[in-house]
Amino acid sequence: MCRRHCRRRRLRPDRHARTKNEGYEPPAHWEWIRKIRDSVDIPVTANGDVFTLEDYLEIKAVSGCDSVMLGRGAVIRPYLARQIKQYEGGREARDADFAEISRLDKPLLICVP
Repeated sequence: MCRRHCRRRRLRPDRHARTKNEGYEPPAHWEWIRKIRDSVDIPVTANGDVFTLEDYLEIKAVSGCDSVMLGRGAVIRPYLARQIKQYEGGREARDADFAEISRLDKPLLICVP
């Protein structure tokens, strides 16, 4: 189905990699996303169980995705997207300190390729 929709350009796949019955229970099956990535010729976005920079690096390696969508990880760690952007930009990826976190009145919304 994914291949058919992608050929028609109706869909840019973003995959959560869990079954309906699994809901939010870990683990997300990042290897399933690899199968989709290998079968289509358009960008694929991966999602699921990304709570740290290390998770981000692993989901990219395992899934072969073109981009990563953050969900609960961005709520739990509002500076996670910024940390990933720092890493991708070749800068030191640092955790936010307590003073910085306590000043946050809204999540940091930063797009990460």
